[in-house]
Amino acid sequence: MYSWSTDELKFKENNPIQYQIWKQIQLINYGASEEKLDRELLISNWASVKPQLDPLKASVIEYWLWGIPPSFPNYKNGSWIWS
Repeated sequence: MYSWSTDELKFKENNPIQYQIWKQIQLINYGASEEKLDRELLISNWASVKPQLDPLKASVIEYWLWGIPPSFPNYKNGSWIWS
């Protein structure tokens, strides 16, 4: 992933924790190409990451991480409704 609007090296050097959170949000919202999310890091930073995500993406990730059924109308009785 390459961000043209952020000096990643400087950001990582000056504030490594905020950089990790920012990086996870970027990977979720804009795609990862070859990079993968670190599950343990995402779990530990979830409280900071979740408010900055699209609610549908956040619900799906919560389902993948903890098995929490999504609370939006397109998910009923254990299945996704795509219409």
